[in-house]
Amino acid sequence: MNNEIESLVRISKSQAEPAIEVLKNAFKETNSMKYFLPNDVNREKIVRCFLSIGIRTGIKYGEVYATSSNYVKRGSFLIEL
Repeated sequence: MNNEIESLVRISKSQAEPAIEVLKNAFKETNSMKYFLPNDVNREKIVRCFLSIGIRTGIKYGEVYATSSNYVKRGSFLIEL
């Protein structure tokens, strides 16, 4: 398990936008998001805003990690706030 933690890549402030996009794309079409935010246009904006707050706050006051340095291409992402 220790090797798994060591292989995580810390997300920097300059990587916030790509990380937000990956998460937005991963969560915007989930059933729960569609239920609470049925309008497609509003859903995308709200989900992006919500995730942006989490990512930016995590970077500023804590830590945000990706499972790979290629997280934008693969869409594989881990958040730890």
